[in-house]
Amino acid sequence: MKVHYLRYQQAGYKFRMPTPMITAKRLADGGLSISGECPIAGGSVRYTLDGTEPVPASKELTAPLEAPKDATFKAATYAANGSHSLTWTFSDEVNKFAQIGKKIGEWKSSQISKGSSKEVSFDATGFIDGNGSYVITFQFTNGLQRLDIDGIEIVRNGSDPVGKDIHHGFTGGSQQANTYTIKVDNYQTGASFTVKAMIYGDTGDDSNGVVLIRKQ
Repeated sequence: MKVHYLRYQQAGYKFRMPTPMITAKRLADGGLSISGECPIAGGSVRYTLDGTEPVPASKELTAPLEAPKDATFKAATYAANGSHSLTWTFSDEVNKFAQIGKKIGEWKSSQISKGSSKEVSFDATGFIDGNGSYVITFQFTNGLQRLDIDGIEIVRNGSDPVGKDIHHGFTGGSQQANTYTIKVDNYQTGASFTVKAMIYGDTGDDSNGVVLIRKQ
């Protein structure tokens, strides 16, 4: 397709320039690992890390790069004649919901059922790092149905009960009581922690979102 796009351009056809083919992922330290290629022959991918829109004079993405965790990566395809694509912007739940907590997992449509609770587990090892109270939030991101939550339990090392918060909440187009608080006592260094949640879709199973945790 790279050559086809170039031929379309040379022939004077009007078409929407494709955005860059970007792969971006979070590193363990929160930084970004970014790689990509230009979708049109003879073109280039121009990018910025400060949230500004890419322009022809912006840096060219010619090899994989690593960016700091506070970077806002934006990129656009530029053809040799100066025409360009819409901007491709990296965003993720880590940044989007940072004020709520750190992401420990996500739920997807394939994990939940319609109208009846199903236990789904999320690994909180490393996020629970000492004694104290922890707030777990269920945040809907997309789908046709909201997520209903009947309660959660945290267990240590697979089976040792730490605490429960049993109440009904939901998150979707609107949300109510979708946060759960567990107090951790007798913290053990090196222990694993799992959040077990009873969740379901209210009128169907098309629901997706993230689970976040923060220490009070």
